[in-house]
Amino acid sequence: MVPINLEWRVGSDGAEVPLGEIGAPTVVPSNGRRLPILMALGVLYSGAIVAAAWFGFQLGRWTDDRASGLADVDTQLAIEALAWRDGDLSLYFSTLDPGAAPRWREEAARRFSAAAPDQRSMKVIETLTRGPDLVEVAVEVGSDAGSSVERRSYRLVGRSWFQTEPAGESPTQ
Repeated sequence: MVPINLEWRVGSDGAEVPLGEIGAPTVVPSNGRRLPILMALGVLYSGAIVAAAWFGFQLGRWTDDRASGLADVDTQLAIEALAWRDGDLSLYFSTLDPGAAPRWREEAARRFSAAAPDQRSMKVIETLTRGPDLVEVAVEVGSDAGSSVERRSYRLVGRSWFQTEPAGESPTQ
């Protein structure tokens, strides 16, 4: 399709010219530059929409993965509660970060051995992300002695979250 440019004649002083004097409109051929520019703008606009949609999709996927991953902290707490109930040191030890300092892991095991068995209920009440593989969690711990809130750090190792050594602190049990 060839673009059509219509050229109208108007009187020199801007007054309307009678219909009989105007004549037929003349078609002035376009130089063809406008169509490629419009096409380029359309491609850029479409690309921006596709990029925004892709980014939104990826952000949604990352958020869903993160939320389902943090649900694994609840799973670790359930395993820990089971270890506390049964007084199972090896099960409790499996909930601790294998990459944490041995001194911290030994101290956690010592505290566990001194207090277990104990009927403990544990529930995450607040989560604060510290990095892509580190979260700080406020855990409400109910036990035979009462309930308290503990601040813990969990590190993602593989596909599981493990309680890890908080920066500059010893574990709270």
